[in-house]
Amino acid sequence: MKEKWLSGLALVLAALLFAGVASAQCQVTITYDKLSAAVGENIRASYTIEGLEHENVSLYWRIALTDRQDVMDPDPQKNYGGVNYWSGSVNAVVPTGSTAVRTVGAGFVQLVADEAEGGIAVAYPQGDGLVRVDGEAYVPIHIAFNREKAWIGDTVIAYYDIQGMVQPDQYILGAWFWHRNGEKTAYEQFELDARTGSETLTIPADMPSDATGLSFVITITYASGYHAAFEAEQEIVLAAPDDSDPNARALRRDDDGVFRLYRGTALDTNYFGIVSYETGRFLVANGLIAAQSGLTSDGVNWYYLADGQVVDYTGLVLYDGAWFYVRGGMLDASKAGLVPYDGRLFMVGGGRILTEVNGMMQDPETGAWYYLAGGQVTDYTGIVLYDGALFYVSNGRLATEFSDVVSYDGVLMRVECGQVVEYLI
Repeated sequence: MKEKWLSGLALVLAALLFAGVASAQCQVTITYDKLSAAVGENIRASYTIEGLEHENVSLYWRIALTDRQDVMDPDPQKNYGGVNYWSGSVNAVVPTGSTAVRTVGAGFVQLVADEAEGGIAVAYPQGDGLVRVDGEAYVPIHIAFNREKAWIGDTVIAYYDIQGMVQPDQYILGAWFWHRNGEKTAYEQFELDARTGSETLTIPADMPSDATGLSFVITITYASGYHAAFEAEQEIVLAAPDDSDPNARALRRDDDGVFRLYRGTALDTNYFGIVSYETGRFLVANGLIAAQSGLTSDGVNWYYLADGQVVDYTGLVLYDGAWFYVRGGMLDASKAGLVPYDGRLFMVGGGRILTEVNGMMQDPETGAWYYLAGGQVTDYTGIVLYDGALFYVSNGRLATEFSDVVSYDGVLMRVECGQVVEYLI
């Protein structure tokens, strides 16, 4: 009887020991180079995979954009309303490695590990697994209009710029809405093919008679598996022109063919700024259209002009020896990411080319890494050093799809998914 009892106890202990060993082996340990960061800083996470093949582990950055402290939850299955959640996948090319992400707004970031069978333990030795990010609230979608109010026959242009990490599996919709008695009525809906662009609507004669406003709405749905839908909206007032308003400013073409600015019925020579006329916008000074070209300030914003008219252009422009990014003819100081110009790619931050950046930098819009010289993506192909590790770039871009043996400075190196993992003698 005693022998059977001991035999049974041995089986139980063996089972417990096996379970403990299996649990200890199937684990991913994640540490960070910092536990708090400011907007714009890079955060690097190091990971160690034990007990299973690294190819079976799914790693991704979980990014929450919010200024609320009550939603700092490390459980990746819990998502809260009012919080913008984004994600970016990571290739676990080796059992022990590292990855980095650039912070884009207040909230937190977290490197998450998962496995198809769900039998994996994730350890964060430094705390709860979150890196807090301090700074201004993040606005992933920006919308601006060419005018402040409109009426039947007027052309309304909505300029939009979708920032942040938009994944390929996200569905981006644009829509026009009438505002009627405190409610919105859909007028037109369509899919947006580009992150930056414009949509135009001419106010129809049969618009609802009780409409008091018009809004353009962008909605991003199915955000990398999260349930939240991200939405941005901008509204303009619908109002019939009132020529009797003594404060109303308007450009008029006089009999001599010259455009002049009037306030009511009197010539206005004191105003300096942008004035809309039909489908265009013009810089007015001393009662006349200012025949200026290039990037010009009206005292509030900067505009890209050609003979006094705002150019409907989105891209890079030269001003006083530096290059700036304009969207719809207006300087966009919030732009951050790669911008094409004249067949090349340039890294923009704060609305200007980051000419001071040399070396590896992550595109905040796509999450891809590039090798820069003076803010420009280079044509270089080879090994580069970044943050203590060696990486392989092809034509200036981190070659995450590249795995092979390369020679650098007389040394053979094994590269897996763009990162040097072994020196060969």
